[in-house]
Amino acid sequence: SDSTARGDIPEVSCLRALSISLSSGVSSAAQQRGIIWQLDEDGDLTDTYTLGMLIDEPEDSSTSVYTSTAVAINDYGIAVGESPDYYQDTTSLTVAAAIYEGDEVTTINYDEDVYTSTAYDINNDNLVVGNITKDVNGTTRTKFFVHDLDNDITIYPDDFFEGSSSIATSINDDGFVVGYGESEATLTTRRTEGFIYDYKNDIFQGLNSLLECNSDYDIVQANGINEDSEIVATALVLKPETNIQGEIILDEYGAQTLVDTVVAVKLVPISGGSIDNCDAYEEETVRQGASFPLYLSGLLLGLVFFRRKYTC
Repeated sequence: SDSTARGDIPEVSCLRALSISLSSGVSSAAQQRGIIWQLDEDGDLTDTYTLGMLIDEPEDSSTSVYTSTAVAINDYGIAVGESPDYYQDTTSLTVAAAIYEGDEVTTINYDEDVYTSTAYDINNDNLVVGNITKDVNGTTRTKFFVHDLDNDITIYPDDFFEGSSSIATSINDDGFVVGYGESEATLTTRRTEGFIYDYKNDIFQGLNSLLECNSDYDIVQANGINEDSEIVATALVLKPETNIQGEIILDEYGAQTLVDTVVAVKLVPISGGSIDNCDAYEEETVRQGASFPLYLSGLLLGLVFFRRKYTC
């Protein structure tokens, strides 16, 4: 507390450093809080609002670091993220999805076997999405959720399969949720696939099942969806292996080696589309000697969903 010895470092920052290192023997709870920044039309900061936590103020004798975060906010000023909380009304700390509405901090509804939860997005209908961790068949898995804040209802939609881990990353005002999950149950290292979930009609679909049948792209993660239902995603595509300078590497025979390459893609809806039957498509292409029309142009992908075709 000696300002001369402390210098320009704020006292709370000094106490936090001491509580983490414990080198001085000083005990003090440290906190990192979520915050809302209010900007005007010119982008200038007009106000800040520090958010609360799900637990009461920690005791001064605590040496734990209490961290709450806010990662998304809707047009009504309701923010979501995560906050420290007590596990099943015990004194053990865990992390729980946090919904910040004014001075009130609430969380979602979940079963007693849920260990942790976090929220990633909220739309203007006050629908919150994120994921929880729980025990599934003896293994800890993540499962995505949709929480209706106005009606205090949380649902856990079926995803790729019972033991799949899944995470919801974004939701738009039409109730379309995107994210990613484990799509194969038989592999030791499970591959992931991006998904889209229609909350209003309770329809879950993997994005790769909605791509045109001859797509070279494997959508492994859906990261965001806007009000035009455009999806930004991460995909794998085979490309020639390159060195650090970006030059194509040739083997001893002068041939290229194709490797999985991570790329960013955007899926854009096209009205009037229909979902391709890729099983029938494969039979047809085999019978015709594997000749087929190309739908790919640069980074353009054909995607079909709910009678709306997407191109990327």
